[in-house]
Amino acid sequence: MTTTAARWLTVCLVGLGGLVGSATAPAQTLESITVYSDLPDHGTHATIRATIEAHPAGEADLPIRVLLRAGETITRAEAWHDDRKVPFTFQSERAPLHQGRVSLRRPSSGVSEEVRDALRAATTIQVEIEVAGALTRSREALTAHLPVPVPGWKPSADATSSFRATIETTVPGTLVESFPTGLFRDTSIEADGASAGRQRFVTSLPVPPAFIQLELARNPGWLRVTWLADGAAIACLLIGMAWAALRLRHASRDRAGSHRASSLPTAPSDRP
Repeated sequence: MTTTAARWLTVCLVGLGGLVGSATAPAQTLESITVYSDLPDHGTHATIRATIEAHPAGEADLPIRVLLRAGETITRAEAWHDDRKVPFTFQSERAPLHQGRVSLRRPSSGVSEEVRDALRAATTIQVEIEVAGALTRSREALTAHLPVPVPGWKPSADATSSFRATIETTVPGTLVESFPTGLFRDTSIEADGASAGRQRFVTSLPVPPAFIQLELARNPGWLRVTWLADGAAIACLLIGMAWAALRLRHASRDRAGSHRASSLPTAPSDRP
């Protein structure tokens, strides 16, 4: 499924805006985000888990933004903080942007200085969402559109590549299109005998995108035929437009020549 570069840029900036424009406090920073999803063999649901390394600076809530496309809904949302389940709710579910918060409330008074230092240290937050409508299947291809839970804290100044993603699946096929474009197949999984029949795709970016998308085709040649057909149709359209424009130009010249001829003075007749 093809999309314009303008659309990709717009949605990627949404993800970047979630990081830069929504920092809740200067001391609350983001170290890294690791996204993992295992695409199932059947159905349209996909589960996306984001492991977030951050400095919450004591008592705080982590803002989360999820950008959905038309036809997608969040059917489950859970979060864990240092392996302890914590509340994760969405305050705004106005499509397409869903805004939620992960509760990280921790004691800020009546504790020792050692505990305070521990609260300021980096901590692990896991956010998991299940999205209905994230997978589109046909006889020839599987398209996965995976919304990324984007944290609202700004990246740490030391974070050079704060976003990593790993997508695995047992669905056969060749990667023919992806966003981000740097998504590539990790062949190291093929050396693991226990992972026979699985595919793994990975990418890393300085900031998280609003979503990850990939298309797996069982028969890439069939897709190339459709692309060629589309290209031929567009070429025929352009040729037709050029031919029509050429005919219009010649018709304009003929009318101009007829007008000039009719405006010339008529020679006097020699007859008496």
